[in-house]
Amino acid sequence: MSSGMLSIGITGIHAAQLGLEATQHNIANANTPGYSRQYIQQSAGIPRLTGSGYFGSGTTVDTVRRAYDKYLTAQTFAAQATASESAAQLAKLSQIDNILPGCSR
Repeated sequence: MSSGMLSIGITGIHAAQLGLEATQHNIANANTPGYSRQYIQQSAGIPRLTGSGYFGSGTTVDTVRRAYDKYLTAQTFAAQATASESAAQLAKLSQIDNILPGCSR
């Protein structure tokens, strides 16, 4: 049983170490423009069935995620697309204006 407790403890230490690495990365990039904070996502390990029932097997780190606002990101992309479309239209209209300089004024 002690080897099981040891392995459960090791999974917790490993998850905590990854959490500290994510925190260290966040601190190092705190002043980086456009950086979004990262965090780890953990879940319980797959429990083991024994004669006495199910026993936990510690924790696992599933993934590292970014913390950001999906709505604001979508709005930014839409605004950038509109600005690019307007810039392309301006370039085309400027070409026409250069071809016909006396007609627009």
